[in-house]
Amino acid sequence: AILQGLGLSAAYLPLLSTHRALAQTGSKTAANLVLIAWPNGCLDFHAPPEGPLVVPQDDLAPLKPLTPWRDRVSVLGGLDIRNLQDLRMGGGHAAMPFVYTGVPGAEFAGRISDGVPRTAGGPSLDYYLATKLAEAEGKRPDQLHLAQRTHRLNGDDIYLSFKGAPIGGRPNAVQPFDDPVELFDRYFATLNVDEAALKRLRAQKKSVLDYVGKSLERSCSRLGSEDRQRCEAHLTAVRDYEKLATNVAACTPPPAPQRGRDYRAELYNPLVPEIHRMQMAMLSVAFSCGLARTASLQWVSSHNNQYRFQWLANRYDRFGQALPGEIGDTGGGGREFHHHTIAHNEGQTIAGIDFPRMKRLVDQWFIQQFAYLLAAFDAVKEPGGSLLDRTIVVMTNLQRTGGGHQLDDVPVLIGGNAGGYFKQGQHIRWVSGRGAGNNLPMNALLREVCLAMGVPEPPGAFGQYGGTIPALRARA
Repeated sequence: AILQGLGLSAAYLPLLSTHRALAQTGSKTAANLVLIAWPNGCLDFHAPPEGPLVVPQDDLAPLKPLTPWRDRVSVLGGLDIRNLQDLRMGGGHAAMPFVYTGVPGAEFAGRISDGVPRTAGGPSLDYYLATKLAEAEGKRPDQLHLAQRTHRLNGDDIYLSFKGAPIGGRPNAVQPFDDPVELFDRYFATLNVDEAALKRLRAQKKSVLDYVGKSLERSCSRLGSEDRQRCEAHLTAVRDYEKLATNVAACTPPPAPQRGRDYRAELYNPLVPEIHRMQMAMLSVAFSCGLARTASLQWVSSHNNQYRFQWLANRYDRFGQALPGEIGDTGGGGREFHHHTIAHNEGQTIAGIDFPRMKRLVDQWFIQQFAYLLAAFDAVKEPGGSLLDRTIVVMTNLQRTGGGHQLDDVPVLIGGNAGGYFKQGQHIRWVSGRGAGNNLPMNALLREVCLAMGVPEPPGAFGQYGGTIPALRARA
């Protein structure tokens, strides 16, 4: 954006319009976005009281992993996946193509979960933002977007990120990386840069930014008071970006995956925790190096018959065992304690099996993954803060409860603040501010993310449903 958008006089036009310029994101440096989806509801999600976030400390509390981050995350309630809800077909297991697109979907030559004959009818928020940011930087959207999924899946209902409406009767989806080795080879195998090259790159960046800064200084002085304030704010963003852009040395490859390990197993892969950690580590490097600006993490399918949670057997020994005959198996995958079956029995103890305990431990594990991602971003230090400070991480469950499949009041977490746009450390039980029964569509949150990123929302995409969430903003 600096090289191609700010060096000439045309760069000043967005500053003088009624829309916020891409560089004026509310952040001192360019903001990033991660969208995460996980299925099967979350128990005790709204246990904290309304107001400043108080994280429950019970050993089984799903939100307990947020304790170190309670001042840098917000817990949201009262959001509905309205675009699927209004179709009156399917429930939470059909929500993957709807949760981050905000439109009713489109018919295609197939079916997704619950027999719904629709897939995404427009771009998901992450890909839409990548498209707009790529336009400003003279790149292709796929050069700024990174989609990841933790299991190899088959079918039509296996995507979270979408480029737009179906093409040729097929979902117009972004093909996610599900093999850490493939991802590493694609992004990081040749990332090493020697010190001489680093010095040249720093010098080039500094030269361009010096030119841009001096040009903006001359232009700002000739503008009226209101436009001069906008121009000077833009100049400040350029100077802050200069501090970040010269810090290229931090762009070092993540640890390489171990070749020969079976990362692609489709069912009950014991390497799932390792895959999660590797994908999040690689995402933090991709953001810090400017290899991506938006991303999605898909954990994993809308039913999740793929996770057996053998790695939680030290917390409850029934994880990883075979399902007793008297308990009905929910979904495919054999008679196993997979996520889907645990969720459908979350409220009862059967044959001595404490399903509520199992479900809380599972929910806690997913929240722990969210916390790990925050830690990975925060570990990347930058001028004036960390990578987390200029990143937005949104994590949404596809349904309210494990067995209910409800599309209303779905659990939502948001971490990071895009350089100060979002107020943090809150439990906003009802985002509308008007209590139960006055829920807002997810579109309201998607709109707030667009505002935080300094990008106009897609024409018509969120207009079908009104609503914003002023309580999220650090400033009015």
